[in-house]
Amino acid sequence: MATFEVRVEGLTGLNIDGSSSPTQDELSEYLKDGTIDVTNRCIAVKPQDSEQFSRLASSDSQGVEFGRGKIISVLREAGADGSSDGSTAWRECHKVAISLQSRVVDTNSIYYASQYNPAYVIDDTGVVNVYPVPSSNNGIQVYYINNTPVNGSGSSLVYSHDDIKYFPSDKIYLVVIYAGIRSLQNALSGKNADFPNDVISFAMPALPADADVDFTNVGSILTFTPPAVSPDFADANTWINTEEDAEMSAARAQIIGTQLQEYNSNIQKELQVVTTSISDFQAETTKAMQKYTAETGYDLKKYQAEVATAIQKYTNDVQNYTAKIQKVAADYGWMEKRMMKLQQEYDAAFAINAPKQQKPQGAR
Repeated sequence: MATFEVRVEGLTGLNIDGSSSPTQDELSEYLKDGTIDVTNRCIAVKPQDSEQFSRLASSDSQGVEFGRGKIISVLREAGADGSSDGSTAWRECHKVAISLQSRVVDTNSIYYASQYNPAYVIDDTGVVNVYPVPSSNNGIQVYYINNTPVNGSGSSLVYSHDDIKYFPSDKIYLVVIYAGIRSLQNALSGKNADFPNDVISFAMPALPADADVDFTNVGSILTFTPPAVSPDFADANTWINTEEDAEMSAARAQIIGTQLQEYNSNIQKELQVVTTSISDFQAETTKAMQKYTAETGYDLKKYQAEVATAIQKYTNDVQNYTAKIQKVAADYGWMEKRMMKLQQEYDAAFAINAPKQQKPQGAR
């Protein structure tokens, strides 16, 4: 089976490695977050499916750690080897408040817990203590919702794995979608690294020392200056990587997408103005040099070529800049749409599994 990294790359079109955006380590965290999110959403929609996400912790001594997951059931053996004798030897424990911990062992208390009516408490460290105190053939089992994502062999879940333990196999695709959404959000916030903001100016070649062309009325090529307001990638990056708020980061991604479109439109307007100034400048400088040659007989072909080369370089720099903006905008737009589509698919999966709302009695 393909690894989670390969599956997320297939969903998102991203190439993920140790230095990409997101990195492989970040993808691993998204997979863990996705496992927890899918678990919680599934149980919220259908609490009866809790056992599909259950994990067992057992012991023959007091104190069972369960990672503060949601407890499904706590069992205690009733003076027999429940592992070999079957479930008849197990008794379900009832939960009591930590304040009653001393009362459950008091035979004169109404809260006394016998081996046939055992009790459990959860202390401040998240440890389950059972009463009567466990011992050999009086062991305990704690079934709880797993909240420590691991793969099939029990290793902490990472991008190179392809399965998830204590988790239904038919829900794994939702974890991949979740990780894909978060990966796209990360990549969108990282597009600022591809965003150019250079001011491009034209450098006129120096005239030959023995030439004195009158460029007084020629004017100059306008400096290509990016619009003052650019997309606020930093804001989206804060919501994604610092606040880790998926809903807000999605909203910010949409805002930046709109800002990119407006920015690109303003760039095109600036490009038109600069292109006109280049054309006018080139025509006027050529006219001035031709006039000088006609009056003096001085051959300026070499200098004319230098000016043409300088103008072409400036033109290319401006075109490369606008091409970069267009590519950033196109990439951003594609990733934003893909992210929103995956988000809709992710949310729809839980809506489909939600129980149908019953109509009030008598309603048509």
